[in-house]
Amino acid sequence: MKKIFLFLVLFFTLSTVLMADSYYITSSSSGKINVRESPSTQARILRVEKNDAVVRVTSKEGNWYKIMVEGGDTGYQGYIYKSMLKKVTGFSIYSKEGYTNVRSKPNSSSKIVTQLQNGNLVYGISKTGDWYYVILWDSYVHGYIHQSQLQKTKKLK
Repeated sequence: MKKIFLFLVLFFTLSTVLMADSYYITSSSSGKINVRESPSTQARILRVEKNDAVVRVTSKEGNWYKIMVEGGDTGYQGYIYKSMLKKVTGFSIYSKEGYTNVRSKPNSSSKIVTQLQNGNLVYGISKTGDWYYVILWDSYVHGYIHQSQLQKTKKLK
């Protein structure tokens, strides 16, 4: 009886941890992703997102993810097919200089796209050598940041 009880406690604990909210970025070859009312291609389209929109996945139903897009008065929920999403890693800018450069290519001699102060949040989309290709939390600005300037975070908006 104790073994069954311990198994059930472990099972429900792991289930809760595995279903914790995760962040993804929308991605499709057409550049447009349908957000649907329910997990079906026949469901009504609530909105069409463009590539690189950051969404929060709250649950999974078959091959569909239930998502939440946060944005003040414009936030909404819906469903996106799993192949249209790519998981991202959340980072906080952390540099001894107090800021970091976001660059156009993964090297320190490329053009500076913008500068970010410590504490700003970015999403790591991919990695090339020691450089992360990131998207800024509250915009569609993209660029590369050296991994030494980033600190993984769970504190995502």
